[in-house]
Amino acid sequence: MYFGLSFSRVGVDFRSLIAPVFIRVISLNFQTSIVKITCQFEQEIERYTLINKVSTGIKRAKASDRAENSNHPPESLLDFTPLAIYCNEVLTVFNELRLCAPIALAPTVTEILEASLETVCRNILSFYRQEQQAFTASERECFVRFCSCFAYDLIPYLQRCIHFIFPPTTIANHLGINVLTLQKHGITFLRQKKILEAIEYLLPDKIESVIKQVGEMNVAAGSTTVATADGADNEAEADKTEQVAGVVKQEITVGGEQ
Repeated sequence: MYFGLSFSRVGVDFRSLIAPVFIRVISLNFQTSIVKITCQFEQEIERYTLINKVSTGIKRAKASDRAENSNHPPESLLDFTPLAIYCNEVLTVFNELRLCAPIALAPTVTEILEASLETVCRNILSFYRQEQQAFTASERECFVRFCSCFAYDLIPYLQRCIHFIFPPTTIANHLGINVLTLQKHGITFLRQKKILEAIEYLLPDKIESVIKQVGEMNVAAGSTTVATADGADNEAEADKTEQVAGVVKQEITVGGEQ
């Protein structure tokens, strides 16, 4: 680039001709690395077993909450070796990419990673179809946690990594649009619903779980409360309804951010 800048003094600035070469090579290297990582995950999941897998997520719950919005990987990945290895390898590629990450590569990087995650999702489904008949109750529960970790921990974390390398505000300013338009067109935003389409029916519904939990809390509280007047009962019911609606709205918002 400095060489081209020097030639600009005599009217021979060829820097614009070099940029596509760099973009093409960086894109090819990134794609090659991601394909290799995806194949490695396929091999890992074939050797993986859910026998005697005990979750240690309870011990790391507070640490995970603190790191939810940080650049550190979710510690829940440590419970599932294939996901942890996949995440580490992708982070290695990201660290190489961020040293020279042209803005023009933002859509390409997102598409390549999204395709890889879709393949990973299909591999998880294949693993389930092969092993489901031999699952014990504990193994089935562990597999559900495996899917939840992939959907609710790994994918949102990789999304944050993409935005760390390609900040949406920078891309939006460069294109002359706002971030909402950027998200609408899926530029630097992973389409989580499309990625999880293969295993969607295997994932627990977080919103229904919250509704059920809040409902049980309200029933328990109601069984120990003595109403003194009909007006007080009506106000209590209204407060409970608002409480449930507030929790559900918050959960939906969090899910949307993921």
